[in-house]
Amino acid sequence: NPNILLTRKSFNVVVTNEEEYPSPRIIMIGETGVGKSSLANVLMGRDKKDDGSGYSRPGFGCFKSDDTWDGNIVTTKTCSDTGHYLGKPSNPKVTIIDTPGFGDKNLEAEEATIDDLVSVLRDDIKFIHAFVIVVNGEKTLRLNRQMRMMLNLLTKMFGEDFWNNVILEVSHWGYNQREAMRREWTRPP
Repeated sequence: NPNILLTRKSFNVVVTNEEEYPSPRIIMIGETGVGKSSLANVLMGRDKKDDGSGYSRPGFGCFKSDDTWDGNIVTTKTCSDTGHYLGKPSNPKVTIIDTPGFGDKNLEAEEATIDDLVSVLRDDIKFIHAFVIVVNGEKTLRLNRQMRMMLNLLTKMFGEDFWNNVILEVSHWGYNQREAMRREWTRPP
């Protein structure tokens, strides 16, 4: 809820670029294919399978959902979009930041992704209210090298208080009875 995010005491800072990036500012972080862009679209009030055409700054695959599960990276740059939370004009405006996924097998591409993320956050966005870490609930949850590296980098950029503003979101989570039973039968459940 953006109203709660704005009233937390830890956010009593002066944000100088509020017109360009309305607060709260929420960033999606996670591996390639976990659903960051789909969640970003939902928070902007668009269909989760939006093809990116609803994005106000086209290019770079931002806010484009890809459900082909082929492992190819769709979002290639860190991009932000602003609008009313959940697309409802009665809600406050928010800034949602979509990021490329981590885990690129090409180390040079991974390094370019991190450099782009750092420069956009440092030079443009400047302040983040919530870090949404998106993980795929269909896979065994692991803290792999890429995710550890990214979390360490964000902790260094934003300090230990970064963790006070983290939201863990599990995507691809089946809610039907069969899926719930499957989760219970796994060891550990």
